[in-house]
Amino acid sequence: MSNLFLCSFYLPNTYRLTGTGEKTFSQVVSAAELLKKYKVDFNILTVVTDKAAKSAKEIYDFFRSRQFSFLQFIPCLAPLADARSSYFLSPQNYGTFLCDLFNCWYEDIRSGTYISIRQFDNYLLILSGRPPEACDMGGICSRQNVIEADGSVYPCDFFALDEYCLGNINQDDFTAIEKKREHIQFIQESKTQSDKCRQCKYFVLCRGGCKRHRFMTPETSNKANYFCQSFYTFFEKCGSRLIHASQLLKIR
Repeated sequence: MSNLFLCSFYLPNTYRLTGTGEKTFSQVVSAAELLKKYKVDFNILTVVTDKAAKSAKEIYDFFRSRQFSFLQFIPCLAPLADARSSYFLSPQNYGTFLCDLFNCWYEDIRSGTYISIRQFDNYLLILSGRPPEACDMGGICSRQNVIEADGSVYPCDFFALDEYCLGNINQDDFTAIEKKREHIQFIQESKTQSDKCRQCKYFVLCRGGCKRHRFMTPETSNKANYFCQSFYTFFEKCGSRLIHASQLLKIR
Protein backbone atom coordinates (compact mmCIF):
# COMPACT_ATOMS: atom_id res chain seq x y z
CA MET A 1 0.00 0.00 0.00
CA SER A 2 1.35 3.41 -0.95
CA ASN A 3 2.07 6.07 1.62
CA LEU A 4 0.39 9.41 0.94
CA PHE A 5 2.06 12.71 1.58
CA LEU A 6 -0.19 15.75 1.69
CA CYS A 7 1.98 18.64 0.68
CA SER A 8 2.40 21.93 -1.14
CA PHE A 9 5.22 21.19 -3.57
CA TYR A 10 4.72 24.37 -5.53
CA LEU A 11 4.22 27.76 -3.90
CA PRO A 12 5.79 25.91 -0.94
CA ASN A 13 4.71 26.79 2.57
CA THR A 14 1.93 29.09 1.34
CA TYR A 15 -0.84 27.09 2.98
CA ARG A 16 0.70 24.04 4.65
CA LEU A 17 2.08 25.23 7.95
CA THR A 18 2.24 23.45 11.29
CA GLY A 19 -0.04 24.42 14.14
CA THR A 20 2.66 26.81 15.33
CA GLY A 21 3.09 28.38 11.89
CA GLU A 22 6.29 26.55 10.91
CA LYS A 23 7.03 25.69 7.28
CA THR A 24 6.62 22.06 6.19
CA PHE A 25 7.91 21.89 2.61
CA SER A 26 11.48 20.82 3.36
CA GLN A 27 10.28 18.29 5.95
CA VAL A 28 8.00 16.58 3.44
CA VAL A 29 10.69 16.48 0.76
CA SER A 30 13.17 15.02 3.25
CA ALA A 31 10.67 12.36 4.28
CA ALA A 32 10.09 11.43 0.63
CA GLU A 33 13.82 11.16 -0.03
CA LEU A 34 14.19 8.93 3.04
CA LEU A 35 11.48 6.59 1.75
CA LYS A 36 13.22 6.46 -1.64
CA LYS A 37 16.52 5.62 0.05
CA TYR A 38 14.99 2.57 1.73
CA LYS A 39 12.92 1.62 -1.34
CA VAL A 40 9.55 2.19 0.32
CA ASP A 41 6.80 2.86 -2.21
CA PHE A 42 4.88 6.08 -1.70
CA ASN A 43 2.45 8.30 -3.54
CA ILE A 44 2.58 12.10 -3.70
CA LEU A 45 -0.83 13.62 -2.99
CA THR A 46 -1.04 17.22 -4.14
CA VAL A 47 -3.98 19.48 -3.37
CA VAL A 48 -4.44 21.83 -6.32
CA THR A 49 -5.28 25.37 -5.25
CA ASP A 50 -6.38 28.12 -7.62
CA LYS A 51 -2.84 29.53 -7.67
CA ALA A 52 -1.14 26.17 -8.14
CA ALA A 53 -3.48 25.35 -11.02
CA LYS A 54 -1.66 27.92 -13.13
CA SER A 55 1.68 26.15 -12.68
CA ALA A 56 1.03 22.56 -13.75
CA LYS A 57 4.23 22.23 -15.77
CA GLU A 58 6.42 23.57 -12.97
CA ILE A 59 4.83 21.15 -10.51
CA TYR A 60 5.17 18.19 -12.85
CA ASP A 61 8.78 19.05 -13.71
CA PHE A 62 9.66 19.31 -10.03
CA PHE A 63 8.24 15.87 -9.27
CA ARG A 64 9.95 14.43 -12.33
CA SER A 65 13.30 15.93 -11.34
CA ARG A 66 12.94 14.27 -7.93
CA GLN A 67 12.01 10.96 -9.58
CA PHE A 68 8.66 10.84 -7.83
CA SER A 69 6.84 8.34 -10.01
CA PHE A 70 3.40 8.02 -8.38
CA LEU A 71 1.36 11.21 -8.33
CA GLN A 72 -2.17 12.10 -7.34
CA PHE A 73 -3.82 15.49 -7.71
CA ILE A 74 -7.08 16.52 -6.05
CA PRO A 75 -8.87 19.88 -6.30
CA CYS A 76 -8.88 22.17 -3.29
CA LEU A 77 -12.53 22.28 -2.24
CA ALA A 78 -14.45 24.82 -0.24
CA PRO A 79 -16.49 23.67 2.76
CA LEU A 80 -19.83 22.18 1.80
CA ALA A 81 -22.29 24.77 0.47
CA ASP A 82 -19.63 27.51 0.34
CA ALA A 83 -17.51 27.63 -2.82
CA ARG A 84 -16.12 31.13 -2.28
CA SER A 85 -12.47 31.84 -1.52
CA SER A 86 -9.31 33.01 -3.20
CA TYR A 87 -7.58 29.64 -2.95
CA PHE A 88 -10.39 27.15 -3.58
CA LEU A 89 -10.05 25.79 -7.09
CA SER A 90 -12.29 27.30 -9.78
CA PRO A 91 -13.71 25.14 -12.60
CA GLN A 92 -11.96 27.26 -15.25
CA ASN A 93 -8.54 26.97 -13.65
CA TYR A 94 -9.02 23.26 -12.96
CA GLY A 95 -9.72 22.64 -16.64
CA THR A 96 -6.56 24.50 -17.58
CA PHE A 97 -4.57 22.57 -15.00
CA LEU A 98 -5.76 19.17 -16.25
CA CYS A 99 -4.87 20.05 -19.84
CA ASP A 100 -1.44 21.44 -18.95
CA LEU A 101 -0.66 18.47 -16.71
CA PHE A 102 -1.77 16.02 -19.38
CA ASN A 103 0.43 17.69 -22.00
CA CYS A 104 3.50 17.06 -19.83
CA TRP A 105 2.47 13.50 -19.02
CA TYR A 106 1.63 12.66 -22.64
CA GLU A 107 4.95 13.93 -23.97
CA ASP A 108 6.72 11.68 -21.50
CA ILE A 109 4.58 8.73 -22.59
CA ARG A 110 5.53 9.41 -26.20
CA SER A 111 9.21 9.47 -25.30
CA GLY A 112 8.97 6.19 -23.39
CA THR A 113 8.84 7.58 -19.84
CA TYR A 114 5.88 6.57 -17.70
CA ILE A 115 4.90 8.48 -14.58
CA SER A 116 1.76 7.30 -12.83
CA ILE A 117 -0.89 9.99 -12.40
CA ARG A 118 -3.85 8.35 -10.72
CA GLN A 119 -6.57 10.24 -12.58
CA PHE A 120 -5.08 9.53 -16.00
CA ASP A 121 -4.40 5.91 -15.03
CA ASN A 122 -8.09 5.50 -14.19
CA TYR A 123 -9.14 6.92 -17.54
CA LEU A 124 -6.89 4.33 -19.17
CA LEU A 125 -8.59 1.58 -17.18
CA ILE A 126 -12.01 2.78 -18.36
CA LEU A 127 -10.83 2.95 -21.96
CA SER A 128 -9.62 -0.64 -21.66
CA GLY A 129 -13.06 -1.78 -20.50
CA ARG A 130 -12.09 -2.18 -16.86
CA PRO A 131 -13.66 -0.41 -13.86
CA PRO A 132 -11.77 2.54 -12.35
CA GLU A 133 -10.14 1.80 -9.01
CA ALA A 134 -10.81 5.30 -7.63
CA CYS A 135 -14.31 5.70 -6.19
CA ASP A 136 -14.62 9.31 -7.35
CA MET A 137 -14.17 8.20 -10.96
CA GLY A 138 -16.83 5.53 -10.86
CA GLY A 139 -19.66 8.00 -10.37
CA ILE A 140 -21.02 6.01 -7.42
CA CYS A 141 -19.63 6.02 -3.88
CA SER A 142 -17.92 2.88 -2.65
CA ARG A 143 -18.37 1.25 0.75
CA GLN A 144 -15.59 2.44 3.04
CA ASN A 145 -15.08 3.51 6.62
CA VAL A 146 -13.11 6.56 7.68
CA ILE A 147 -12.25 6.22 11.36
CA GLU A 148 -11.18 9.31 13.28
CA ALA A 149 -8.90 9.36 16.34
CA ASP A 150 -11.88 9.33 18.72
CA GLY A 151 -13.35 6.28 17.00
CA SER A 152 -16.03 8.11 15.03
CA VAL A 153 -16.81 6.43 11.71
CA TYR A 154 -17.76 8.26 8.51
CA PRO A 155 -18.57 6.97 5.00
CA CYS A 156 -16.03 9.25 3.29
CA ASP A 157 -13.30 11.68 4.31
CA PHE A 158 -15.12 14.38 2.34
CA PHE A 159 -18.21 13.84 4.50
CA ALA A 160 -16.70 13.61 7.98
CA LEU A 161 -19.55 15.67 9.40
CA ASP A 162 -21.96 15.06 12.28
CA GLU A 163 -24.92 14.39 10.00
CA TYR A 164 -22.98 11.63 8.21
CA CYS A 165 -21.51 9.92 11.29
CA LEU A 166 -22.12 6.16 11.11
CA GLY A 167 -21.27 5.43 14.72
CA ASN A 168 -18.19 4.90 16.85
CA ILE A 169 -15.87 1.92 16.51
CA ASN A 170 -15.44 1.81 20.30
CA GLN A 171 -19.15 1.15 20.86
CA ASP A 172 -20.68 -0.01 17.57
CA ASP A 173 -20.04 -3.16 15.55
CA PHE A 174 -19.85 -3.10 11.76
CA THR A 175 -23.38 -4.44 11.41
CA ALA A 176 -24.72 -1.34 13.17
CA ILE A 177 -22.42 0.89 11.12
CA GLU A 178 -23.70 -0.65 7.89
CA LYS A 179 -27.31 -0.19 8.99
CA LYS A 180 -26.63 3.51 9.58
CA ARG A 181 -25.02 3.80 6.13
CA GLU A 182 -28.15 2.31 4.60
CA HIS A 183 -30.38 4.52 6.73
CA ILE A 184 -28.82 7.78 5.54
CA GLN A 185 -28.69 6.35 1.97
CA PHE A 186 -25.17 7.59 1.45
CA ILE A 187 -24.32 5.29 -1.44
CA GLN A 188 -27.82 5.30 -2.90
CA GLU A 189 -27.78 9.10 -2.99
CA SER A 190 -24.65 9.07 -5.17
CA LYS A 191 -26.44 7.07 -7.87
CA THR A 192 -28.56 10.09 -8.78
CA GLN A 193 -27.03 11.99 -11.67
CA SER A 194 -28.42 14.76 -13.79
CA ASP A 195 -29.94 14.20 -17.24
CA LYS A 196 -27.30 16.59 -18.57
CA CYS A 197 -24.57 14.26 -17.35
CA ARG A 198 -26.17 11.10 -18.72
CA GLN A 199 -26.68 12.68 -22.12
CA CYS A 200 -23.11 13.99 -22.36
CA LYS A 201 -20.85 12.31 -24.90
CA TYR A 202 -18.14 12.02 -22.26
CA PHE A 203 -20.31 10.39 -19.59
CA VAL A 204 -18.65 7.03 -20.24
CA LEU A 205 -15.37 8.51 -18.96
CA CYS A 206 -16.60 11.09 -16.45
CA ARG A 207 -19.62 9.18 -15.04
CA GLY A 208 -20.80 12.27 -13.23
CA GLY A 209 -17.70 12.45 -11.07
CA CYS A 210 -17.33 12.50 -7.31
CA LYS A 211 -20.44 12.91 -5.17
CA ARG A 212 -18.64 15.60 -3.17
CA HIS A 213 -18.28 17.66 -6.36
CA ARG A 214 -22.05 17.48 -6.79
CA PHE A 215 -22.59 18.93 -3.32
CA MET A 216 -20.59 22.13 -3.69
CA THR A 217 -23.49 24.56 -3.41
CA PRO A 218 -27.21 24.31 -2.56
CA GLU A 219 -28.00 25.14 -6.18
CA THR A 220 -25.97 22.23 -7.57
CA SER A 221 -26.54 19.73 -4.76
CA ASN A 222 -26.50 16.28 -6.34
CA LYS A 223 -27.53 17.71 -9.72
CA ALA A 224 -24.35 18.56 -11.59
CA ASN A 225 -20.64 18.22 -11.01
CA TYR A 226 -19.15 21.55 -9.94
CA PHE A 227 -16.18 20.79 -12.22
CA CYS A 228 -18.31 19.71 -15.19
CA GLN A 229 -16.81 22.32 -17.50
CA SER A 230 -13.31 21.41 -16.31
CA PHE A 231 -13.69 17.80 -17.40
CA TYR A 232 -15.51 18.69 -20.60
CA THR A 233 -12.67 21.03 -21.59
CA PHE A 234 -10.13 18.34 -20.77
CA PHE A 235 -11.83 15.66 -22.86
CA GLU A 236 -12.35 18.03 -25.77
CA LYS A 237 -8.70 19.05 -25.87
CA CYS A 238 -6.98 15.87 -24.74
CA GLY A 239 -9.37 13.01 -25.47
CA SER A 240 -7.79 11.78 -28.70
CA ARG A 241 -4.30 11.85 -27.19
CA LEU A 242 -5.60 10.03 -24.11
CA ILE A 243 -6.73 7.22 -26.41
CA HIS A 244 -3.34 7.31 -28.12
CA ALA A 245 -1.62 7.06 -24.74
CA SER A 246 -3.63 3.94 -23.93
CA GLN A 247 -2.42 2.43 -27.19
CA LEU A 248 1.19 3.38 -26.53
CA LEU A 249 1.01 1.82 -23.07
CA LYS A 250 -0.75 -1.23 -24.53
CA ILE A 251 -3.61 -0.99 -22.05
CA ARG A 252 -5.99 -3.82 -22.91
